[in-house]
Amino acid sequence: MAEFSIYGEDDWQLSSKLKINAGVHASAFKAQTQWYSSIQPRIGLRYLLPQDVALKVSYTHMNQYVHLLSSNSTSLPTDLWVPSTDKVKPMLSRQISLGFAKAIFDNKIDISIESYYKKMNGVIEYKEGTSYLNSSTSAWDTKVEAGKGKSYGIEFLVQKNTGKLKGWIGYTLSHSKRIFPTINYGKEFDYKYDRRHDFEVAAVYVLNTHWEVSGSWQFQTGNPFTVPIANYESMQETSPYNNPYINNQPIQYIQGRNQFRLLNYHRLDFGITWKKKKRRYEKSWNFSLYNAYNQQNPFFYTLQRYNESNSKKAVLLGTSILPILPSISYGIKF
Repeated sequence: MAEFSIYGEDDWQLSSKLKINAGVHASAFKAQTQWYSSIQPRIGLRYLLPQDVALKVSYTHMNQYVHLLSSNSTSLPTDLWVPSTDKVKPMLSRQISLGFAKAIFDNKIDISIESYYKKMNGVIEYKEGTSYLNSSTSAWDTKVEAGKGKSYGIEFLVQKNTGKLKGWIGYTLSHSKRIFPTINYGKEFDYKYDRRHDFEVAAVYVLNTHWEVSGSWQFQTGNPFTVPIANYESMQETSPYNNPYINNQPIQYIQGRNQFRLLNYHRLDFGITWKKKKRRYEKSWNFSLYNAYNQQNPFFYTLQRYNESNSKKAVLLGTSILPILPSISYGIKF
């Protein structure tokens, strides 16, 4: 494999209110026996509206020669980054965005709102009945299918960068979807990393020249997940096929891909820092609490079956591995 790229951009101040940034990125990638190439233009525009409100508009065309391959049937971190091959073409995306920004209270606080819409071609997913567990590294590109995707949403950010109290509040409402010819019966479904709501607040307060306290809290909607809604058994003596994946094994019925959402994620982090400036360096001690209120956010989920009144039931159980974690660190900054 080999990859080549070249990029150029420039800024034009067309007037006191209008500024344009434009560029182009050209690249080429050799995958096995085939060469892929692309020309990717980008342009951004900023216009100053009345009341010092900045209007921002941008368009971006991108090609990506490396794909993110995820399994939807496990919550464990099993994602793979795989290159384009003769069978799997590069991913192409086009994105437009529109936003507004304004500084208030004598430029002490910045407020921004930005919306975006992104379309993708050439995204890949495991085919139905195939996962990372039975995909060999040498033939992974025969276990995937290419399709289309789209992402869109709106982001809000309020940020304070001056004074003793600094920090930001951010919120994102977004959607990310995929569609493939044969996966999920050809119907559109939520992508594994579709997080409908993402909220974070962070602050740092300087008590004096030596002490400061900090904290952050974040909330995220649970990721989509694929779970079976029923299962049945096929007995060996009645099965017309000698199939080791069917005979005497429970067969899971999945109604749709990513039709279920995992639990929401939220966490509070807190820290206290003492620092002192020397002539040539600055030293500091920090005490921090990760997951300060010990929220049990599941790291992975397992589907367990048990008998209840002679009826088999299934329960999706989450396992947490990161409880409240205190830490102490010492640092020197030159």
